[in-house]
Amino acid sequence: MKCFQIQRLLSNYLDKSVSEQERITIEEHLKTCADCQREFEMLHRLGETLDLVGDIQVSSDFGSQVLNEIGKTKVPVKLSVPFYPQLQRWAFTGAAIAIVLLTVLFGNYVGRTIYKEFTERTVAQEPIHTSIYKYGLCFGIPDSSFSVMYLHLRNGGAP
Repeated sequence: MKCFQIQRLLSNYLDKSVSEQERITIEEHLKTCADCQREFEMLHRLGETLDLVGDIQVSSDFGSQVLNEIGKTKVPVKLSVPFYPQLQRWAFTGAAIAIVLLTVLFGNYVGRTIYKEFTERTVAQEPIHTSIYKYGLCFGIPDSSFSVMYLHLRNGGAP
């Protein structure tokens, strides 16, 4: 038998209410297993202590009094949400990802706006940039390719 099976039978063994075969098996097991020996000793001492106390006399309505007191007791109901810790972790991760994406998108928008404003002011102030900018727009060269536009202009204006 395994330890958990032996430990379930120990109380019956102490009360001498096990079969002869079970008694022999339990005794053999107790000779070799320290955990079961400790469990047996603990149960044995508990039984001796209870024998010292003796019988306790209770009133005839003791059971109904106990049930009445149990009925009066308010037990707080604790609702548990399954997977709540995982839900918290995923919510935090999702919020962090959303913040990063919004920051990138907003930063991109602000960067483009600042670039466009800078380009417009530069074009209005310096004539060479104005011609490069207009040249790039005419031939479909993106706004950010000023070096490419300059090279085309310098090479005779042909794209």
